[in-house]
Amino acid sequence: MRLNTNPNTRESTVETPVRTSSIKATAQMFKILSSQIYNEKELAIVRELLANAWDAHVSAGTIEIHRRGSGNASP
Repeated sequence: MRLNTNPNTRESTVETPVRTSSIKATAQMFKILSSQIYNEKELAIVRELLANAWDAHVSAGTIEIHRRGSGNASP
């Protein structure tokens, strides 16, 4: 999952204070995060795992490598 996909972000050489944020770990917050975000929870898990795998391949620079055994790739 890519959290910062805003195309309007810019890098700067000017030093700015670091800002942090947090969410208090309460029962209500866990309920919201685990139960109320997705309608199809099982598919959400699959999408999350696939997105993480894709992002890992992009970061590693291996998105052009074909899967073995797909029948479409050359050895």
